[in-house]
Amino acid sequence: MLDKLLDILKLSGLLESLKGYIDTKIRVYVLKLENRVSRVMAGMVMLLAFITTAFICLIFMGVGLSMWLNSYFGNHYVGFFITGGVFFILMLWFAVNISSGGMHDKVRDVVKDLMRRDEEEE
Repeated sequence: MLDKLLDILKLSGLLESLKGYIDTKIRVYVLKLENRVSRVMAGMVMLLAFITTAFICLIFMGVGLSMWLNSYFGNHYVGFFITGGVFFILMLWFAVNISSGGMHDKVRDVVKDLMRRDEEEE
């Protein structure tokens, strides 16, 4: 009965078109979301690679500085204590920034920038 009424009013084609339109809109939103997520994930992977490389460089530079200070002071341990103290002060500075929310804001801004770049390209 409903099919006959829809055929009489010529609404069956309209309903099919509307269903197709809605399905297409959903697919477009899913593709945009996948694009944004992949862009953010790629940015995070690159950031992680950069941080890892910087950390390795920092370790080697710290060992080198410690050994140079050891030879400068003529002691086998003083350079490592001095370098350890400098790294401890850096760690405290990072801890204060993290607890105050400064680091969270910067990371949030980076993620927002990655998301906005995708919107600007469209």
